[in-house]
Amino acid sequence: MNPAPARKSRNPLVIVLWTNALLLGAILTVILSRGNSTAHAEQPPIGGGAGVFIMPGQLSFNNWGCYMIDVDRQTLCVYRYFPGQQALRLEAARSVKWDRQLANLNTFPEPGQIQALIKAQENARGNAPPSFQLVPAATEPAGPATAPDSPMDGKAVDPPRE
Repeated sequence: MNPAPARKSRNPLVIVLWTNALLLGAILTVILSRGNSTAHAEQPPIGGGAGVFIMPGQLSFNNWGCYMIDVDRQTLCVYRYFPGQQALRLEAARSVKWDRQLANLNTFPEPGQIQALIKAQENARGNAPPSFQLVPAATEPAGPATAPDSPMDGKAVDPPRE
């Protein structure tokens, strides 16, 4: 006589592990089926080497071009692309050698005001921060750039020629 086959007992731990595996599989399926729906801001590619770098950029609402920086010659150039003519044209070029020596041109708040805020913050350690109201410097009429405190009396300053 054959005895009746013994019924296998189901271990609760095995059931819980299989349930977890199935749920993780379902979550993975949902994640993979969604694709990449989030928009990420990407840095535009920068190409270059040997001291010359080119970066594409949007120049205005519907105009595109690129910026070229020559580190060795300290120059910046802007090129605009004209799709109808399939042309790339030089829009602007300048030496930045002297620009980097300016400490305060068309900036707000001025560096002195920031320095005063930092000193006040350092002096008020543990106290409530002081309230400051930054007031922009008086704006000058639009026109050619002039050097501050220049003996040129408001005349345009031409870049030095090398």
